[in-house]
Amino acid sequence: GRVVIHYEDEKRNFHRCARCGAIIHGIPREKDYKLSHSERTVERYYGGMLCQNCLEELIRMKVASEWSSSSS
Repeated sequence: GRVVIHYEDEKRNFHRCARCGAIIHGIPREKDYKLSHSERTVERYYGGMLCQNCLEELIRMKVASEWSSSSS
């Protein structure tokens, strides 16, 4: 018979947090072009880039720095 090349689709990795490397929940592993825009991201600040723990930490640091600079 003929020699045929079979191309296998690679499984995509989970989206990971840019700060700590944790898996971001709520975003599927499929290729981005197959998903609608609302499926590609999470509906919050830095959605799809930072996990919820890092985002909470950054917000707390920002508020604390603003509060300390305004009270001085």
